[in-house]
Amino acid sequence: MRTAAYIGHAFHGRTKSTVYFKDILNSLYDRVDEFSFDPDGGDNFDYPGLLKQTYDSYFFFQTENLLERVIQWLPGDKFLIPMYDAAILRPTEYWRGFTGAVIISFSSVLQSMFQRAQCDTV
Repeated sequence: MRTAAYIGHAFHGRTKSTVYFKDILNSLYDRVDEFSFDPDGGDNFDYPGLLKQTYDSYFFFQTENLLERVIQWLPGDKFLIPMYDAAILRPTEYWRGFTGAVIISFSSVLQSMFQRAQCDTV
């Protein structure tokens, strides 16, 4: 049984703006568990809940700040889908800390920055 964890913003859960992406994951995995993060709620993310279960893949949707805290403890494949507005403000060196994760980018500008940082990208 193939399993995945989807880690996203609570805002997207309320607006349903990422339903399409979760539908894609549900078509590819037998089980997808969702973890929600509210950046306006302080450091309230359920790290123990995420780390107690082992998944084949982890998808961090616009939550690179969470991935950078747990990347070294996660087995399996790790994917990061950063938000353009936040990602473009970070220096190239910041992205080098995501070795071991694949960054999925829909922007040619970000793609170039990630490649300069020698990140694994698609």
